[in-house]
Amino acid sequence: MNTYVDFTKHIKDLIDSKNWDGDVEFTELTQELWSDINIDDDYCDASYRKVCPYAKDCFYYSKLKLKEANADIMVVNHSLLILKDFNKTEDKILIVDEAHELDESLVSSSTSALSVIGISRVLSQTKDMLGEDSELLNGVDVLAIFKDIFEDHFNKSEKTNSIPIEKDYFVKDLMKKIYKPLEKALNKIGKNLSNNIKSKLEQSEVLNKSIIELMRSSNLFEDDYLNGFTQDNGELNALEKEIKGVLFRYKSLRSKISRIYNTLIYMEDKENKKILGYAIAREFSKQLKDFNYRVEAFPIFPINVLDIDSYKGVILTSATLDEELIYMTTGIEGDYYSLSHAFDYSKVDFIIKKISPKDKELWKQAVQDSFRYLRSLHDKVLVLLTSYEQMEYIPKEDDIIFQNNVPLRLAVELIKSGDKNVLVGVDSVWTGLDIKGEKGLLISKLPFESPSNPLNYHRMRYFDKNNLDGFRYAKKKALIQFKQGFGRLIRSKEDKGTVIICDSRIWYYNEFVDFIKSLKVNIYYRRQRGE
Repeated sequence: MNTYVDFTKHIKDLIDSKNWDGDVEFTELTQELWSDINIDDDYCDASYRKVCPYAKDCFYYSKLKLKEANADIMVVNHSLLILKDFNKTEDKILIVDEAHELDESLVSSSTSALSVIGISRVLSQTKDMLGEDSELLNGVDVLAIFKDIFEDHFNKSEKTNSIPIEKDYFVKDLMKKIYKPLEKALNKIGKNLSNNIKSKLEQSEVLNKSIIELMRSSNLFEDDYLNGFTQDNGELNALEKEIKGVLFRYKSLRSKISRIYNTLIYMEDKENKKILGYAIAREFSKQLKDFNYRVEAFPIFPINVLDIDSYKGVILTSATLDEELIYMTTGIEGDYYSLSHAFDYSKVDFIIKKISPKDKELWKQAVQDSFRYLRSLHDKVLVLLTSYEQMEYIPKEDDIIFQNNVPLRLAVELIKSGDKNVLVGVDSVWTGLDIKGEKGLLISKLPFESPSNPLNYHRMRYFDKNNLDGFRYAKKKALIQFKQGFGRLIRSKEDKGTVIICDSRIWYYNEFVDFIKSLKVNIYYRRQRGE
């Protein structure tokens, strides 16, 4: 069966089942296929929605928007909260749960990026609209341009990585080699389009009002020319429908090319340069049969990205919220209240292995020994790692699921249902997982952020340049991650289990020790063998 037809039926079945929440992770669609079939806001703008033949059936505008207008309570994720412009916020109370993650959500939503696949799609659309003039862009090889600029940042052995970049040196090259040719091609398309439409309307005196408005918004036609038509409010004829289609394609393309320009301008903004960080990432793409490169610019500290002053009231909640850290990273401040935890941690055994990750081979053996020990004690085990490289330490067995193999939400469902017994992961596995019952928890080492993590890299450079205590920030971030990871064990009052950390450096930091002691867990200090 044709791939698009197959997946169209799959999505239709999901919608008809009324159980799908719109999450693309549960559609079995690849990201590249999803990008091919979805409609973005460059195309589906306000003017298009007025004439869209599918408006009444639109999942977003006919269902979700209606629910929003009639809702007393709305539940959204951090990204939607940041990106969406809610109505009448002065009458709304905003409650942000898991607020310890708000900082990075704000950074993510404020990140501007350009990728090989994204630009290549724009290039393909531009060539398609150029028609016989498509040779204007024959010299624009997006993948080759990105490789030439960024390849030296990567080692040949690296398959996937995100690497910090210190300066915006790449902007001039991307502007000259990619944007300028696209701009020239767009001007050519606009000129051809204007002449073609004028030729087809040469004998017309009456034109539908919506088409006149669309032509005016395209900026391709003079007002005197458009004012020469008598306006009609009737049904669109065949020619008007043809004009509508081609002008929407043109406007969508113009918007995408403009976005490339605006992104490059943002990346070299002289006023923002001190607070901007840069990164280059790459991941193998089946579509390209090569690496897809993605260059990013982001605010090092997303101050004032979320307009909390517009709300009637704002409450931030989290089991691990740090008052100083949330102010340092987002600029949000207010009254702070701390409540005691509700679970009995005296049923938890916490084993600290007498090993340092600096002794790599012994530490690796300690991780493997600890994993086998936890499997002998508990049916379910969670393994919290600090890098994907550490996944190689864990055996590949049928009842073990690795975060990088399936979407995380699906992985959690497989553990809950008993189809899998062990979940191994990094980053998001440390936070937000709610798997109840007795279990073992293996923490490979203290979760200090890697110096090569782009956001951490730029923040530490900022602290160093401004004579600030960067290690204080690093400890706070690591402690929050550690608390979140530790919290994956006890999810109800009936839960109990065993935690092992293969990192004796925990004794060096009073903040970590005080946290563990405050829970009244049973602490054991063991050598790397002999459980």
